[in-house]
Amino acid sequence: MVLAAAGIAAGGVLAGRLLADPESIGSSSRPGASGLGAQQGLAELLLRSGRVSARTEPIVIEDGDLNAFLARHFRARRLTLEPLYVRAGAGWLEVSGRTSARRVTASSGSAVWRILPGALQDLEVWLSARGRLSVVGGAAEVTIDRVVIGRQSVPPSWLWGLTGLDPRELLAWRLPPVVERIAIEPGRVVIHTRPGQG
Repeated sequence: MVLAAAGIAAGGVLAGRLLADPESIGSSSRPGASGLGAQQGLAELLLRSGRVSARTEPIVIEDGDLNAFLARHFRARRLTLEPLYVRAGAGWLEVSGRTSARRVTASSGSAVWRILPGALQDLEVWLSARGRLSVVGGAAEVTIDRVVIGRQSVPPSWLWGLTGLDPRELLAWRLPPVVERIAIEPGRVVIHTRPGQG
């Protein structure tokens, strides 16, 4: 009887942590951000890549502008997270969004969640993934070192196994040759370009 009560209490605590909103979400969206800074930064990067702009100072995109830009122009095809938030810290990026068990496992065809009633499969939770960005050989890649559902940490390998996604496919992309490095600083992404490309 005592063990059953302890198990129910532990299950309740875990469910509460899984369904909670992450603490970081409130700071991920700044009031008044329009996304214009992100658009201008990306436009400048294209101009430098096309040798139209001779500017050399780093391109700075504040995470508030990046979030506003993503909200208007980005939809993930393989792992649906809506709304999507990006938060920049000291050397790390965190991507968060709401999803459900049904959407998480849709890519993999996993039958793990099919034993749950439909209402539980569609129950929305916050999924957050944090990692470090590196630029090597003309490509950028984020290495995920922390995954949280609600406020409960889970192993990153668990997420990739459950979704059937290859993190290299989802979190690696080619960069324009003009990009030398990308620095992640608290609240902003700083793109450094090579001189003499304009």
